[in-house]
Amino acid sequence: MGAYDKAIAYMSEFKDIALKEKNLQDQFDAYDKLAVYEASSKNYEKAYSNLTEAIKISDILVNEQTQENMRRLELQYQTAKKEKEILALKNENNRSALSLEIKRSQGYLMGAIISTLAFILFMGHLFYRKKIRKAHVEDAKQKEEVKLLKQEQQNNIFSAMIEGQEKERKRLAIDLHDGLGGRLSGISLNLSKLDKDQPQQYPKKQLKKVMKDLNDSLTELRNIARNMMPETLVKFGFRAALKDYCSSMTRSDTKVTLQFYGSDKDISIQQQVTLYRIIQELINNAIKHAKATEVLVQYIREDNTIDITVEDNGIGIDNKVLEKKGSGMGLDNLKTRVAYLKGNMDFLTEKDEGTTVNIYINIDAA
Repeated sequence: MGAYDKAIAYMSEFKDIALKEKNLQDQFDAYDKLAVYEASSKNYEKAYSNLTEAIKISDILVNEQTQENMRRLELQYQTAKKEKEILALKNENNRSALSLEIKRSQGYLMGAIISTLAFILFMGHLFYRKKIRKAHVEDAKQKEEVKLLKQEQQNNIFSAMIEGQEKERKRLAIDLHDGLGGRLSGISLNLSKLDKDQPQQYPKKQLKKVMKDLNDSLTELRNIARNMMPETLVKFGFRAALKDYCSSMTRSDTKVTLQFYGSDKDISIQQQVTLYRIIQELINNAIKHAKATEVLVQYIREDNTIDITVEDNGIGIDNKVLEKKGSGMGLDNLKTRVAYLKGNMDFLTEKDEGTTVNIYINIDAA
C-alpha cells in the first residue's frame, strides 16, 4: 500500500517481541523486512544497518543448522553403530539363549523324569498308606464290634445275674414270710394263749422273755424279707419304698435322711429295683462298715438323667479297698449293678471325715 512508515513501526514492534523472546528466525525476518521498508523510504543507512543485522542472524541460523545437521548425522552414525553392536549382541545372546534353551530343555526333561518318578513313588506311598489306614480302620471296626459284643454279652450276663438274684430273693422272701414266719407266728400265738389259759403252771417271767425274743425274731425276719423283696416298691413305687427303707434304717444312734427331687415315672420296675438295691447297699456300707451315725441320700432327676448321692460322716474307706477286686463290702456287686444301668460311679473319701458316693445314670442308655 506504500505506507512504509506504518510498516516500519509495526515491524519494529515485531522485532522487539522477537528480541524479547530470543527467536532468531523471527529476528531475521524482522530485520530483513525493515531493511526493505527503510530502503523503500530512501533511508539507506538504516536499511544497510538492518540488512547487516539480518545477515549476522542468518549466519548464526546457518551455523546452527549446520551444527544441527552434524549432530543429526553424528546421531545417525552412533545409532547405526549401536544398532550394529546391538545386532552383534543379539546374535551372541541368541547363541547363548539357544545354548541355555538346550540346557533348559535337558533340565525340563530331567525334571519331568524325576517328577514322574516322584509322582509314581508318591502315588505308591499314598496307596500303601491308604491300604494301611483301611486295614487299621477295619481292625478298629472289628475291635469296636468285639467290644460292643463283649459289652452286650456282659450286660446280658449282668441282667441275667441280677434278675436271678431278684428272683431268688423273692423266693426266699416268700419262703421266709409264708413258711418260717407263719410257723413263728403260730408259736407266738400258742404261747400267748398258753399264758392266758394256765399262767399258774408256767414261770410267767421266763415265758414273757421267750415271747419277747420270739416277737423280736419275727420283726427281724420281716425286715429281712422286706429287704430281700420290698413289697412297698411293687405296690407303691420307688419313692415310697426308698422313703420306707430310710425310715426303717433310722434308729436311736443312726439317722438316715432322704431328699427326693423329681419323679420316678417312666422307669421300668427292673431299673427301680436295681436303683433301690444300689442305695440300699450304700446305706448298709455306711452304717455297717464306715460306722456312720448320719447318712444323707439325695435323688435328683432331670428329664432322663438321674443323679444319686449318698454321703455319710463315717470313718471313710481306704482307696486301696476301692481299687481292689473282691474287696468285700458289696462293692463288686454295687459296681455290677451300676454297670448294668450303664451308669458312672465316683467315690470321694477321707479318713475319719466320711465318704461321698456320686452315681450318674441315663435312663435311655440303661
